[in-house]
Amino acid sequence: MGEIGDLVSAFVEERVDGPARGEEDSWQEAVFAGLFSCAFEATMRLSEARQDPESLQQVISKTIDEVVASASVWVNRRLSRKPRWWFGPRINVDISDRTRERLTACFNEAITALSNSGWTLEAARSHACFGVLSRARLVLTTRGVFKNDEGARQFIELAMAGCDSMGNEVAAALDSRKS
Repeated sequence: MGEIGDLVSAFVEERVDGPARGEEDSWQEAVFAGLFSCAFEATMRLSEARQDPESLQQVISKTIDEVVASASVWVNRRLSRKPRWWFGPRINVDISDRTRERLTACFNEAITALSNSGWTLEAARSHACFGVLSRARLVLTTRGVFKNDEGARQFIELAMAGCDSMGNEVAAALDSRKS
C-alpha cells in the first residue's frame, strides 16, 4: 500500500491544470475533491480495507497521510507561482492541514453513506464529493469569489464531472487488474 498516495497524487496532477488568477480557492476545493475521489476508489479496493472497521480506519488514515504528503508538493507549487510583476521572494503556500481536513471529511461522509444507506462505492464517492464542493460553494459565495449563482453552479458541475471521471477511471483500471 505504500505507494497509494504517490499514485493518486500523480494521477490527479496529470489531469489538473493550475489555477487561473483569482480562482485559487475554487481550484483548491476541486483538487481536494479529485484527490478524494481517486483515493477512495483505490483504498476501498484494498484487501486490508475489507477486513473489519478498525482495519478500514487504519487504511484510510494511512492513505490520507500519504496523499497529503505527496499532493501537497505539487499543489503548493502551483499555488505559489511567482507573478511576472513580482520582484520579491516567492510566496509559499502550505495547504497540508486543509487537504487533510477535506480528505478526512470526504472519507467520513462516504463511509457513513456506505454503512448507513448501503450505497454503492460510486454513489458514496459522488455524495461525499458533492458535499464538500457544496460546502465550499457556500463559503466561496459568501466571500464573493462567485459573483452570481451561475458561476457557483458551473463550479459544482465542472468539479463533479472531473471527480466522477477520475474516480471512474481509477476504479476501471483497478478492476481490470483483478481480472
